[in-house]
Amino acid sequence: MSALGLIAALAMTAAVADPTSVPTSVSTPASAPTPMADGQTEVCKTIQVTGTRFPERQCRTKAEWAAMQAAARDFVNKQTTGACTGLNCH
Repeated sequence: MSALGLIAALAMTAAVADPTSVPTSVSTPASAPTPMADGQTEVCKTIQVTGTRFPERQCRTKAEWAAMQAAARDFVNKQTTGACTGLNCH
């Protein structure tokens, strides 16, 4: 048996032997807003990343989420119509 096969077999045995180590849920719900020192509110969201089955948890301020959404909207508008409505058009 190869070393990789042996490691895989041991990992599977450990997972079966200890059912508490197996996660019950793949994605975590977005948490409640967290107040920050500068008065802004941080919001965490679970994002499904293309190319992987594992979601990614990202925490940003409300202003940062709004800026990301505006940038994405401007990018789509520019790609589909050739026109850009935001401030960061190149």
